[in-house]
Amino acid sequence: MNAIAANRPRNQMSRQTSCYPQSVKKLTPLFLLLPIVEMLALVEFGRRTSATWTLLVVLITAILGLRLIRRQGAQTLIKVQQDFRTGVLPANSIVDGLLLSIAGLLLIIPGLLTDVVGCCILSRRVRDLVKLYLVRFFTRLVGYRVTEMNTAGSSKTETFRFDRESNKWIP
Repeated sequence: MNAIAANRPRNQMSRQTSCYPQSVKKLTPLFLLLPIVEMLALVEFGRRTSATWTLLVVLITAILGLRLIRRQGAQTLIKVQQDFRTGVLPANSIVDGLLLSIAGLLLIIPGLLTDVVGCCILSRRVRDLVKLYLVRFFTRLVGYRVTEMNTAGSSKTETFRFDRESNKWIP
């Protein structure tokens, strides 16, 4: 320890700047342990059934995940366009599409635990719980809600007000 560091209080010494955000530091053990746990689960599954069944499960879930991502991307775009045409805020459709894409990605990743989590996200109830959590998280994060939106046209500015009861933007 150098002389400058020795004179600093202990709590200031632990606050060294890092190039990684705090959230990445919290997720690092997950990214290190997840592949190990997935491999152990696959080996145990293969030991209890057979290597053929293990490979079939991994391949089938990967194919289903790819199909889900492809189909869901197109359906989300169609749903968002319909929401815009009817004047409904498409946040729900976008979050549903995002969660279903995450489910497809988890199904593509070889492993049993990611497959179970991906299948859980396919459930409407689980997606609704995740959306509820996200709403609460972002409400706390932002601390207020946007109730007006301005759009700048070519020569005029239109102001829209968001009606929470009808879930629509009103001019």
